[in-house]
Amino acid sequence: MTREEVLEAIRTRHAEGQPVVGLSSTCADLYRAARKGFGGWYEAVRAAGVPAKLPRQWSHDAVIDAIRRRHQHGPPLNHVWRDDKPLFRAAVSYFGNWHTALRAAGLAVVPPRRWSREQILDSLQDHYRRGQPQIRAFDPRLANAGLRYFGSLSNAVEAAGLPPPPGRWNERKIIDTIQDYYVKGLPIQFRGCKDALLAEAAKRHFGSWRAAVAAAGLLTRVPQLRAKRRWSRQAVIDAIRDWHRQGVPAKFVWKRDGGLYSAAKAQFGSWRAAVLAAGFKPGRKIWTRQIIVQEIQSRKQQGLSLSSQECANWCLATAAERYFGSWNEALRAAGVELARRAPSRRPTKKRRSA
Repeated sequence: MTREEVLEAIRTRHAEGQPVVGLSSTCADLYRAARKGFGGWYEAVRAAGVPAKLPRQWSHDAVIDAIRRRHQHGPPLNHVWRDDKPLFRAAVSYFGNWHTALRAAGLAVVPPRRWSREQILDSLQDHYRRGQPQIRAFDPRLANAGLRYFGSLSNAVEAAGLPPPPGRWNERKIIDTIQDYYVKGLPIQFRGCKDALLAEAAKRHFGSWRAAVAAAGLLTRVPQLRAKRRWSRQAVIDAIRDWHRQGVPAKFVWKRDGGLYSAAKAQFGSWRAAVLAAGFKPGRKIWTRQIIVQEIQSRKQQGLSLSSQECANWCLATAAERYFGSWNEALRAAGVELARRAPSRRPTKKRRSA
């Protein structure tokens, strides 16, 4: 493809409303021909006289000019890494780092501020007086200093005696919210008072909801808020026996006490093993091919129905399908003759004579 053909192809794409930027993968042949004939795709676009928004072409001088224009007209240079990433990357690429690029542009580099706990607290109070509670947005260096000296920005805000910004939690706000909920009559015995954000904040700052309620001075007011039960093998066995004494069969305990059911599986490997360890016969039957055959033969001798659709045979039919592939195959294995279907008695239609 010649230079004239490249220019004509670019003009045609532009006239048809097709993009002329970012074609390295969609029009590989045209892209390669443009680079070969003009040294680059954007040079070919310019040569074709097509108005297109092209990316800035960086050089040492272009980086310095961009830095000086930003310094004169704003925004601040310390936000370049966030506001103008192409300029920041170009400065690092051509000068090694941002500070070297600033010096090359004839600008003084502000040394990193050395913080103390008192300076952090004073700066936080100053931001709040100016109506700037979102510290991370207005002064990221102050936010990082709060993290280093106080463990988190929230702790620094609390140490300064300031309320957290909207949507932010700290220990003081969590305690006040729990106490407010208690005064309003909300169920603080439930985790987070059914407020997911409060529950997560309490866990993050206090370790658990119980510890947050205790910090609010309300643990004794909520006797039903008990510590999480710690299970052992003997505790699981005792709990199963307690349910049995109350008349609840072992196979229904999981519906009444999910914690016991989970602990039983953790301690014994399965609920069945825990029930056996407690001295009870599990309600669920363990099927084998031999047991399935014996069960079918027993039902045959008793004259009971052998239809797989009967409710009484549902568990047996399910096990038969799992071990034999189908209910009929299980009947054959048990020596039960399958009932033959009665022949159809539908009258045959006479063919019409042509």
